[in-house]
Amino acid sequence: MKRNPVQGFYGGISTRYEIVNSIITLGLDRPWRQRAAGQAASQDGERWLDICCGTGDMSMDLLANIGPNTTLFMADFSKEMLDVASEKEELKEINRTLADAFNLPFKDDSFDLVTISFATRNLNLGRGKLEKAFLEINRVLKPGGKLVNVETSQPDSRFVRALFHIYAKAMITPTGYLLTGDRKSYDFLTNSMINHHDAHSFNEILGASGFREVEFKPMLFGAVAIHSASKQQDPNMNNQ
Repeated sequence: MKRNPVQGFYGGISTRYEIVNSIITLGLDRPWRQRAAGQAASQDGERWLDICCGTGDMSMDLLANIGPNTTLFMADFSKEMLDVASEKEELKEINRTLADAFNLPFKDDSFDLVTISFATRNLNLGRGKLEKAFLEINRVLKPGGKLVNVETSQPDSRFVRALFHIYAKAMITPTGYLLTGDRKSYDFLTNSMINHHDAHSFNEILGASGFREVEFKPMLFGAVAIHSASKQQDPNMNNQ
């Protein structure tokens, strides 16, 4: 897999990624993920995939909700992030795959559930590319399978949105630079956050990527949203 600049960013900040996230979100990133994982756990099935899993925070929350007959898989494009995840005792035995979200190394109809946690904005290299990523996710989901995505969003209120952007610019890059010495990576993260889609337009992107039953739950006045969607059932199943 050819290495791109974003992989380099995440590779460079992997060891301090979690502590910086906790500081810049005032510790709220954990309950947001836990809520998304709890919502994801309503999906039955044998195989779950946590894509763009990073250092494994979402995977840990999924494990807390997983059933005895379900196997969790993890995938990320950064070897360094996966290496940090592998150091967690609970994740040592989990199947980890180095994978690009735009070209997943899994067969069609492989998973009952796919989750993404605070990584979708990094796939937002233009609407066409973002739709391509979610078409690929749709491909590896089984018919009737579920997607759960938790990500920063754009509040509907212009005033709240302006405050959110001011906070992001004032907090993320300075904090990241102070703790990691890497200003460029956190400039990238700040820009990806303030330029990401609002929840309504992201709904449209999921619909255009083949998903159905698309809905979202806003949090923190709309600065964060949990989206859920389903892959369309095979119509032939109704005839069996």
